[in-house]
Amino acid sequence: MLLISFARSGNSPESVGAINLVNKVAGKTAHIFITCNRNGSMTAMADKDPENTLLVLLPPETNDLSLAMTSSYSSMFLACAMIANINRIQEHKEQIDALAAATESALIKYKDSIKAI
Repeated sequence: MLLISFARSGNSPESVGAINLVNKVAGKTAHIFITCNRNGSMTAMADKDPENTLLVLLPPETNDLSLAMTSSYSSMFLACAMIANINRIQEHKEQIDALAAATESALIKYKDSIKAI
């Protein structure tokens, strides 16, 4: 069995609880933890079981502190999509680079409006 867990902070009770419940009920389970927080509970859990857990720790800049969680969600989604296509990442590099460039351009263009909001 494989459980993929997403949690920006890595501390959410529902994420940690689901992991603990699956481990208890299903026994030995492989895990992929995708999180934005190096200091979260999921990171500690991954450190305790490195043979069965792939920790995908995203850069600290993705650990949003607002309710919108735009960077967190986008980054975790992209990480999961890339894991699902791990054998074809190079095929998607051009698309990812174009997406990053378009996002950066929009942030620059609408910087003042975003700041005002």
